[in-house]
Amino acid sequence: MPKIIGPPRIPHGGRDLDVLVELMEALILKKVKAKFGRGRLNCRRIRKGNSSRAELLEKTAKDLHVNFLSLNNGRRSAACLFEALRLRLWLLTVVHRSLPSDATYLLTLADPKWSRPLEELSPDWHKPVLRKIRAAITKLRQAGHPVKGVVVIELCVDRDLKGNLSWSPHFHMVITGAEQQVLREAFNVRLPAGRRGIDKPLQVQLIKPGDLGRVLSYISKMKPELRSAYMTDEGLKRRRRNHLPKELLPDWLSVMADRPITELVVHFGQGPDIARRFRTADMSFILGELL
Repeated sequence: MPKIIGPPRIPHGGRDLDVLVELMEALILKKVKAKFGRGRLNCRRIRKGNSSRAELLEKTAKDLHVNFLSLNNGRRSAACLFEALRLRLWLLTVVHRSLPSDATYLLTLADPKWSRPLEELSPDWHKPVLRKIRAAITKLRQAGHPVKGVVVIELCVDRDLKGNLSWSPHFHMVITGAEQQVLREAFNVRLPAGRRGIDKPLQVQLIKPGDLGRVLSYISKMKPELRSAYMTDEGLKRRRRNHLPKELLPDWLSVMADRPITELVVHFGQGPDIARRFRTADMSFILGELL
């Protein structure tokens, strides 16, 4: 009788499982680099970093994924590096395909009114940010602009010119369907008279052709950062980004672990079910989009 060759054996645990995980990670890196010309996704570093975060937080698996394969077992918090990986791959596949390569903008907004002292951050710190986003998008649509795009809400720590520290919620948006000046007017922030012309909480930049993948990768970073203010020779206040000091990392992780990552990502204008698809799509679907 001819020999019957069955399907390959599926690893169940131990070293076999580690090999499967490494093969899947290698596939991700290969496909991302082939499609977008970059291979900065270090899956081994993600595993190690998530283990360190779990130790700092003393959190269970409901807050952080334990390995790459657990991404198929529901969503976790915004403190999870594996969830940041899933978000990045989602943006580089499904969202990237839905947006044009020209007339698309990167919009960043950090309203000073959202800032809070380190000891006074509310559990609902992201809700004023969401209200601003929804109000501006509604205003644009009512004016006849068919905008579409995606928003990622982040939280960093700001150091002002006097050295005072505060939480600084902000968001990054990739948006198309309206001109740059129209976007500036829709997302405008009113500053006190003494800060006008010095602070620039709103930035709107045209994304260069071919750079959409790089920008989508950037807005998915979900990194703990310290933004330190400084004055330029022209008298303008700017901020320099650095890694968050180790002593502040547990506080940042604790805040982010209390928020499901799906609450910090907003899709608009890309079809009625794209938000649901983001909440429910498993990794096999996203990897299929890379192929």
